[in-house]
Amino acid sequence: MSPIFQPEKPDLSNTDHQAFEPRNAMKILGISEFSRHMAVVKGQDTVYDTITRDAVELLKVDFGKLLRLENDGRLSCKAVYFRPYLARRSSKNPWEASLAGPVYDRAMYQETPWALHVDSDASPAERQTLYLNGALSLIFIPLRISFNRVGLLVLGTQQEKYDESSRHDYRYLAAMLAVQTSYTIVKSYPIAGQKITPQDVVMGFNKVLEMHSPITSAHTRRLVWLVNTLSHELDLSLNETQALRWSALLHDVGKIAVPDSILLKPGRLSKTEWEIMKRHPLIGADMVSMVDELGDVEAFILSHHEYFDGTGYPYGLKGEQIPLGGRIISVIDAYCAMTEGRIYQAARTHNEAIEEIRECNGRLYDPHVACAFLNVMEREKTLVQAYRNFLLH
Repeated sequence: MSPIFQPEKPDLSNTDHQAFEPRNAMKILGISEFSRHMAVVKGQDTVYDTITRDAVELLKVDFGKLLRLENDGRLSCKAVYFRPYLARRSSKNPWEASLAGPVYDRAMYQETPWALHVDSDASPAERQTLYLNGALSLIFIPLRISFNRVGLLVLGTQQEKYDESSRHDYRYLAAMLAVQTSYTIVKSYPIAGQKITPQDVVMGFNKVLEMHSPITSAHTRRLVWLVNTLSHELDLSLNETQALRWSALLHDVGKIAVPDSILLKPGRLSKTEWEIMKRHPLIGADMVSMVDELGDVEAFILSHHEYFDGTGYPYGLKGEQIPLGGRIISVIDAYCAMTEGRIYQAARTHNEAIEEIRECNGRLYDPHVACAFLNVMEREKTLVQAYRNFLLH
């Protein structure tokens, strides 16, 4: 494949966020910042402290504690972080008490974040151990990827009671955080029997995407299906095809940081909203950047909205400056988007989509890739019918 051309990423913190809520700004900035920190601290002594502090900042809670699952099945405390205004008020660290085993054991086996509130029926001993008397809610986030249980992240809120029905963003933000944190911990301090592969990370992120947007998740599965066929037509190697499959699955994962008011808007986006939408390749690339083995995937996610004539985003790359994987996903993504339809645009027929790609060949799309795609769709009539059936599911 072509060399990865990757200019320096812009500083998102300099962008005007007045068009949307501060919490959404936190999501966009926080997810990228958290991801970059995970890539930097992996293997360093400060990894546990950084994870705990960043989790508190990302999810806008007041304090946090990270517990690691040891070989003997015991949870040991590795890091504690209080926001400065809490640390100044507390002369004694309440987290140094003995672990509340039954509560932690229950939390470890939850599928989603589990909350314990100040008005719960927890015993006085549990309240003291968990610091529940000093919080409105405690949020327990199980750290795992696939079948690997790594530990537990405990977060506390003093400002507002955690309510999943009104804070649905916690669910997928916490799931994303669990994937990145689990990988970083295991890679930094491996324990016998714990092994996390790049595929585990990819599938973990894909699960977050399903949680955030079932429609986007279905779209990515269709892309993977067509990637397999086009990869064969282009005579790509097994490794190149695998990288493309993973990129197709995750090409839109950065959209979890884009507000629903933008993603689901039926009309035309404003200039500011469009600038926000255009950041999703940057955020998605940041999210996978912590996994060394996913370097190609990071580059393909970053470049899948670049156009052959240099009019795409986020960098305006041109021609073969765009990694081949990005050029391939660009064509397939366009076909799928046109034939599936969007909230702001009715679905087009197969013939209309093919004609659009033909007209844009050499301008928006790599001529070699676009011609290969058009040849496949012309030759494989059964493939087209199978894809139509796929759209119905």
